[in-house]
Amino acid sequence: MPVLKVCGNPNTYERMRHDTDLNAGRIITGEKSIQEVGEEAFSAALEILSGRQTRNETLGYHSSIDIYTLGPVIWGAAPQKRQPGAVDSGCRDWEGMGIATENVLTLLSVLGKMMLLIAVGFGAAWIGILREQGRKCVTDLVIDLIYPCYILNSYLKNIGLFQGGTMFLTLGVSGAFSLLLLLASRFLFPRVPPNRRCVLQYASVVSNSAFLGLPMAENIFGSQGLLCASIFSIPLRINTFGMAIHYYTAQTEADGTLRALVTQPSILATVAGILAVLIGRHPPASCEAALASIGACSTPLSMMVIGAVIYANRKELRLRLLTMQFCLLRLILIPAVVYLTLRWLEIDRVLLGTAVLMAAMPAGTTGALLAEKYGADTSYAGEVLLISTLASIVTLPIWCCLCIFI
Repeated sequence: MPVLKVCGNPNTYERMRHDTDLNAGRIITGEKSIQEVGEEAFSAALEILSGRQTRNETLGYHSSIDIYTLGPVIWGAAPQKRQPGAVDSGCRDWEGMGIATENVLTLLSVLGKMMLLIAVGFGAAWIGILREQGRKCVTDLVIDLIYPCYILNSYLKNIGLFQGGTMFLTLGVSGAFSLLLLLASRFLFPRVPPNRRCVLQYASVVSNSAFLGLPMAENIFGSQGLLCASIFSIPLRINTFGMAIHYYTAQTEADGTLRALVTQPSILATVAGILAVLIGRHPPASCEAALASIGACSTPLSMMVIGAVIYANRKELRLRLLTMQFCLLRLILIPAVVYLTLRWLEIDRVLLGTAVLMAAMPAGTTGALLAEKYGADTSYAGEVLLISTLASIVTLPIWCCLCIFI
């Protein structure tokens, strides 16, 4: 029997959020009225009756729960005094282990999908379907049309969900994180040849947060995590193509860089998406559906192009010490600094976990696409993406577990 768990104590809900469906403690804190929480409970019940799984079901707990009494229940034993820093009886540990297992499996599934799509692109190039000229055309299509549609649609899906305080705090953390990465990237890999240094600098700043980070944040922290991750991605998306102009074309004049930045389709899509969220207006349903359909092509086409790039440069691929050093920086050092800094600042648990997850992602897929578009070392860009993604199979589950048990 599905059981909708409602918790009236906000502190208990924070400790057991992965095992509880509804936080009624927001009435106590003044965040919601009784009527608003009641409407949420009614809507949740309808969704569960329509087939949505409860928290217990997602954890794999299918034992029946029998409810014998209709009134309140008073336990016979008096509550024991908690020692400072103690954790409640194994409940949190067990439910945390269940969530950790579930999310590691989800992560491996997403990474497996990514690798299969790369393999499809590799095979398409091998049998001659995706040749060099076609690969370049698909790259332009993804960067200039499909990815902007994906970005705009991701903002449209969040209209009405943004809360002022959460939005500005998350934007502040993400903006500071992005700015520090940009400043640090100027001093990274100084002895590397320019056509490879631009690849490493870009990959240090831009991670694969859209493909891997958003679903992982939603799986671990629910809709609140997805909301935080979406807001957190705003400065990262601006970096994705703003820095491409700087790193891949080596334009040093501020006016040229700014002109290229503001005319980039993905930047225009980001601005349009932010305006839509602030105004709170959706485009016509048919237009939004078309954007969603076009944007859904971004991941498979990007991965297949990267697979074709790897095939074309397969004889040059190897595990270099430089690539391993990059993986150490991208997958361990950067998220560790984010975790320690935000933990010291006592940032909200959901925002802390989301920021760490987004910082722990491997190199972004756009790096290889932009290397192809702007004539950088495409073989090395494919190598960095492939090796960092494979290495993240080990590091990301560790960061996921750390976020769950924060």
